[in-house]
Amino acid sequence: MTDRYLAEINADTPLYNSRNLKLYLDYLEQQHPQADIDAILAHARISHHELDDIGHWFSQRQTDRFQEIVDQQTADPDVARLAGRYAAQSETGGPARQYLLSLVNPASVYLLMNKLSKIWSRGATIEARRLGRNRVELTSVPVTGVEEKLYQCHNRTGIFEAIAANFTGKLAHIEHPECFHRGDPCCRYIISWVQTPALTWKMMRNFIAPVGLLAAAVGFLTLPFFQGVLLLVGFVAAWLAVGFYAESIQNRELSHRIKAQGNAAKDLLLEINARTNDALITKEIGQAAAGATDLDELLRSVDFILKQHLNYDRGIIMLEDEKGERLEYRTGFGLLPEDEAYLKSHPFNLRMPGRKRSLSGSLKKNAHF
Repeated sequence: MTDRYLAEINADTPLYNSRNLKLYLDYLEQQHPQADIDAILAHARISHHELDDIGHWFSQRQTDRFQEIVDQQTADPDVARLAGRYAAQSETGGPARQYLLSLVNPASVYLLMNKLSKIWSRGATIEARRLGRNRVELTSVPVTGVEEKLYQCHNRTGIFEAIAANFTGKLAHIEHPECFHRGDPCCRYIISWVQTPALTWKMMRNFIAPVGLLAAAVGFLTLPFFQGVLLLVGFVAAWLAVGFYAESIQNRELSHRIKAQGNAAKDLLLEINARTNDALITKEIGQAAAGATDLDELLRSVDFILKQHLNYDRGIIMLEDEKGERLEYRTGFGLLPEDEAYLKSHPFNLRMPGRKRSLSGSLKKNAHF
């Protein structure tokens, strides 16, 4: 981000990708089915179409309001951290998860966190440093102008915990000696994780080889020849058995990761198809508008295009009258003749009390575009 952009950051600056909240809501639907998703989005001033757009970013104010209502509805003080774990492990994580699983081991992911974190957040800068084979240090500092909250630290901790679980099957252990929200200059995380079972067994196999050769050499010098041969054969058999078991475990781990990547690729393909379909609808409606001679012809063309490309059994097109008081039925698909006749003879009254949250609300919202 440029210095000019940094100087303009405030509570309404787009900072957090829609993937975050979409996965957060997936977690709530699974673990807190009593949560009212529509009420949560309304309180946060977030629409469903914004949530489904992976190119959309939400502000600090919106995410704060989102977390505020989530805390009220779930009454779980650890919900942000648990949602972070879910986000990092969910098979619906899309391209970000697919890229994560393509890396070799947890260390590779953590050391690239400065770049990976920008997929979901512009609100903080993360730096990584290796401390050992299975131990790293991450530091996170909010970008100038961003008023990050404690729940975001908890959510980030959950993500860091779950990254290792994608490779090892167990959550990473995290020490948090410094926290920006306790007055420290940064949030510092010391992350360690267990080795994968396949790597453990491979290390054991590699240990058996030199020990076996040394023991066999000593055996041939100190034992009868036949016993020396038996000792050598025993170590070779142990080496082969451990190696075979290590390979079988590694194949199972790779199979699991390939399956997860396949699910992520499937989600990405569905997303590509949906966007292609949207582009075709826009293109065909534009062509129809260019060739239409009157409004009714255009509406019939639009109706046909929507029927071809949308996965709905029925649909209607209604237009607002000149006074802005009624919506009148003009055309539709999938309707019985008597249904069409009823809709034509019964326009929708926008002024009638109690209808501000249905068609009239949608009409007013889209009138701004």
